[in-house]
Amino acid sequence: KSPRLPNFRAMIRTDEQFHIITDYVDGQELFEWISGYLEENEMIEYEAVGEIVGSMASCIKKLHDGGFVHLDIKLENFILNRTDPYEVILIDFGSALPYSHKLESTAQLLGTRGYSAAETYEGLYHPTSDVWSLAVCAWTMLTGHPPFHSYPLSGAYDRQAASQRFSFPNQCHLEYKSKIPKSTFDLFMRMFHQDP
Repeated sequence: KSPRLPNFRAMIRTDEQFHIITDYVDGQELFEWISGYLEENEMIEYEAVGEIVGSMASCIKKLHDGGFVHLDIKLENFILNRTDPYEVILIDFGSALPYSHKLESTAQLLGTRGYSAAETYEGLYHPTSDVWSLAVCAWTMLTGHPPFHSYPLSGAYDRQAASQRFSFPNQCHLEYKSKIPKSTFDLFMRMFHQDP
């Protein structure tokens, strides 16, 4: 139980699926809010992004402290708290898996393209997979653009091609370097590290 996560009520297992039942979270998706804001502004204020990302990180930490990784961290899976516009609640645990502190493997398809960490394309995951996805959210909020082009989640995985596609910083990222404080840009370099 946490104000950062919806209250879990039940899990129902059928032959082919798990159904997770939680309390309904009333509010606006972070993605919708950002899209509306960016229609009127070039960038979201740096301080506001910091507040929101801090709240997102608290949600993820609470889930990790409970022994799970989310594996589908994206702007659409955070709901803005109606009483505090910079506080969010994490939803949608359909991809969540238990973890240990080593790199784990799974046969299921993980995450959402554009947000997913490089290792998830190989069917591998780690708590830092959620950190990568959080960095994608933060970069998108700060710049108004996703940091990497979407990479298909299925098909043959090419490690060398993926390494180039997920390289940070590339030329597109460097265009924003002067607009982002150095300490924040350095943090992105650590969060976008390809080795979990």
